[in-house]
Amino acid sequence: MLKLFSALSTWQPTGRLILELNAYSPSDKEHWFKNYHFGRKHEEVGDLVQQQEATARWHDPNHGWVNGQQVEAPCVSAILRLFSPLCLGLPKDLPEVQAVTGLLIHRQLRRQIYPAILRQLWEKLPRLESIVYEPWRVWRRPWKIMCDRELASAIQDALPSHVRTVSIFEDFNDHLASAIRSDPPYLGTIDTSPIADLMLVMLVKALASKSRDFEHLSISYMIDAQQFFNSCELSYTWHHLQSLALTSSTLTQTAPRKEISTLLNNASLAALNMPQLESMVFWNGKPGEACAVFYHRNKASGQATLTWHGTWDLELSHDVVESWQKVASDTCLQIKSERVQGVINSHGDAIYQLRLPGGVIDPISLWQIRQEGKMQSMT
Repeated sequence: MLKLFSALSTWQPTGRLILELNAYSPSDKEHWFKNYHFGRKHEEVGDLVQQQEATARWHDPNHGWVNGQQVEAPCVSAILRLFSPLCLGLPKDLPEVQAVTGLLIHRQLRRQIYPAILRQLWEKLPRLESIVYEPWRVWRRPWKIMCDRELASAIQDALPSHVRTVSIFEDFNDHLASAIRSDPPYLGTIDTSPIADLMLVMLVKALASKSRDFEHLSISYMIDAQQFFNSCELSYTWHHLQSLALTSSTLTQTAPRKEISTLLNNASLAALNMPQLESMVFWNGKPGEACAVFYHRNKASGQATLTWHGTWDLELSHDVVESWQKVASDTCLQIKSERVQGVINSHGDAIYQLRLPGGVIDPISLWQIRQEGKMQSMT
């Protein structure tokens, strides 16, 4: 990092320059994790028959693979090594870099970069305009609490003032989390979902407050849409925000319809204070189920739409439609409903089938999640 930043510090700003951080070991894919993707490039996987033929050659009993089938979950030490911290500190003499305007940390980087390191990076990249951050969910409860606290502090105090576009996608793998949780030493210390503690509340408040400076914001799984709007104060005005995308655990087929209406009504109240808003999306996805609510306004055509898109049907209530008509103001609001027909094997399939905006997740990250979901179902 010192060598890299020392070299980049000599570069003069000449437009957009994106810095991507990634690291992995070639052996990651050789043993327990044969059905995972590493690196930045699309891998040649061929059609379904070719994939099945390729996976059938995976035979490594010492690492849980027998004739293409994963008969044993990865051991805890292997999982923790795959997601181990990448670095615990940066050199104090790390120079500032003026040329970099974008920072990318994709899900391919399974090694953890703690928020304290992110803070140091942001402080050394004062001209950042865009951030794509796709961390993996922290499973150990004490670490999760620490990360939420440090990330809230970094967002509130260290995010460069030029940042206008932020995309956060917290990826997860419940199979690996369950494998760790089933190990006696880790029983009771592993969570497969975000923890609703004081530190998460601080993180949500920091994101809600800072969002007033952004033009585009997408946050997936790290926080919930309802938490976001509950943290917004009545005095908030988003003068620059053009697009907002959030996940919501409320959007499930079994959720009370009143809770879904409450979420959408709260969102509309905030949207009234977003004069530049062009699109707002709330979505959720899991194996077998996916849904989203899209609000889109086209100033040029003078039209606005509120669309339900899901694997199940939902009729938007009268008060929801009325509240979003106020957001559309004198623009005609059209109400639409579309049914998702595709198979949902993973949250990646949900993103693809719902046709979510490109800012939600990097295209290669999405491709990898979908491929890993397919291979998991085959093996």
